[in-house]
Amino acid sequence: MIYTDNDKRKAVVDIMKDIGIGVSVTQRIGMIKQPRGGYLPPSMFREIYLESEEYLYPIVLEPEELYPEENVFPSLVGTAVEYLGKFMAGVPKEEAFRISIKGARRIGEEENAEQLLKEIQNLDENSVKSALKIATYDTATRGRIREVIPTRAINPDKKTIKNAKIMVKRFLSFLDKYGPMVLSGFNFEGGYSETVDRGDADFSTADTIWDMKVLRGAITTKHTLQLLMYWIMGERSVHPELHNIKHLGIFNPRKNLVYRINTADIPPKTIQQVEKKVIEY
Repeated sequence: MIYTDNDKRKAVVDIMKDIGIGVSVTQRIGMIKQPRGGYLPPSMFREIYLESEEYLYPIVLEPEELYPEENVFPSLVGTAVEYLGKFMAGVPKEEAFRISIKGARRIGEEENAEQLLKEIQNLDENSVKSALKIATYDTATRGRIREVIPTRAINPDKKTIKNAKIMVKRFLSFLDKYGPMVLSGFNFEGGYSETVDRGDADFSTADTIWDMKVLRGAITTKHTLQLLMYWIMGERSVHPELHNIKHLGIFNPRKNLVYRINTADIPPKTIQQVEKKVIEY
């Protein structure tokens, strides 16, 4: 008998369920094969470019053009921009960098992480450097301890720091248009299944679940499925703020692009398929 990749993925999930272990949202997405074009094709999202004249946030903006190269891994830049942006938007530091602190604690470097957290005060150069350093601990929280880069090895140059500053300012201006944030770094307690039992979303506003993706390229079907799963789980979760969501959105501060879709435009059949085949309620 020849086993397909889908057979193998299903076997892995069945074994994990038998021993009482679920997977995260992103892990689940990596296990399944989506239909051609994806469950929620990126083409269904409206693209909105936030031009500089629409900026409302009271910070003197630096030139919009980002430097093409950075000397820090893109994943760290993305994480630092998200967390620093939330802090600048009013989220307490301890909450904005919660996952990083948790990861540092897991590998016995909580003291170093706490010191870096103290260094984050504003959007000055030292704060950005510290945010980029502390972001490396996120990988430990997500189970990839061997991928944690020693903070002493993370030395962002001026171009990387300037790019991060510009992207944080774009995020703040984005919030002026679409915010304020209602929930930040929230889970879906009450909305998980035996198969998918964990996964946190970036933030929500009054009527939208948002994901921040600091991408050089376009959004993919993995990104859109992640949002769709968040919405479905949010409807069943203990958070009343997620029971009346009208839109799903992605903000990419690297391109200053918003991708947004009305939940009413998502076919009921698609929702049912994801509920049954992906989340497995």
